[in-house]
Amino acid sequence: MIRVIYLFCILLASPLVGCGLGYYLHLFKGQINIATSTVDVKDLRVSTHDTSIVKKLVVVDSLLVFANELGLHTENNYQSYFDTKGQPVSWNVSASPPDTFKSYLWKFPIVGTLPYKGFFNKPRAQSEYFRLKTLNYDVHLSPVSAYSTLGYFSDPLLSTMMSLDIGNLSELLLHELTHSTIYIDDKADFNESLASFVGEKGAEKFLERQFGPNSEHFKNLVDSRVDSKQFRLFMENLVGRLDSLYSTESSLQVLMLKRQLIFDEEKVRFSKTLDSYSNKRYKAFLDWNLNNARLLSYRRYNSGVSNFQSVYDDCDQSIAKMITLVVKCSKTKATVDCINETFNFDP
Repeated sequence: MIRVIYLFCILLASPLVGCGLGYYLHLFKGQINIATSTVDVKDLRVSTHDTSIVKKLVVVDSLLVFANELGLHTENNYQSYFDTKGQPVSWNVSASPPDTFKSYLWKFPIVGTLPYKGFFNKPRAQSEYFRLKTLNYDVHLSPVSAYSTLGYFSDPLLSTMMSLDIGNLSELLLHELTHSTIYIDDKADFNESLASFVGEKGAEKFLERQFGPNSEHFKNLVDSRVDSKQFRLFMENLVGRLDSLYSTESSLQVLMLKRQLIFDEEKVRFSKTLDSYSNKRYKAFLDWNLNNARLLSYRRYNSGVSNFQSVYDDCDQSIAKMITLVVKCSKTKATVDCINETFNFDP
């Protein structure tokens, strides 16, 4: 609780650029609600009648040991549990001009600029969504099932997390623990994509060690990589077509007409490949409200994969060595230069 109050004091003392005091008060209230409504994992083990949760808690115990071996900061994370009552824990709003891939940025104390703004209160998120839409931005409003407080608080397990299968739960927790360990100011795409890479590779190694290479958990996770790679390549092609369009000198009206044509064509093309996906959840793409903000949101978590893979291979495919390398960069005076030089990261 002391750390919560301490951070709140920092927020009040900082210049609240781009966000009013009411916004920070709502964040404080939301975080306090979570902090005071959690139950200890030890008590949850005793009180729950859901055997699947008990089994997952055992896996989480082992995962935290594994994460610590990788050099991730586990500290007191995931020792408590918060029930979201079937709702997202929060909502994010992101935006972009309709004629270029350029994220709208919000400036915050402590964490610097971010290409999204988080809300515990959905009506507040919707208000920001419509404000930006009125200003003719492409806007995306997305539910959040998990988030990291970057080491400022002890993060709880959320009921939204515990509804995942063991493979996806392992990947998600390693993703969030990466944020608790490494956070580079003003490099949101790098932070998210690094966490995604560590989550993916780490989950594979963990499940192989925990359950064996012939286990269903391990095989299901590895098989899912085929789908995710195929979809990532599809998205890269879509974004590439739009980048080419935005580089022309057409008027905004003509650009928007041509953009919609690309959206329509790509959805038709994607629909013809659905049978090649093992996981039919990818069909949801056909219902996406496609715009620049939505595409940037996807790219934020899936950028520079080949660059990360190259560094990972140079580190003898050791996640621990790779994390040590990033931590070393984060402690230099020229952190961004070190990151850019090491990973050649350019989403």
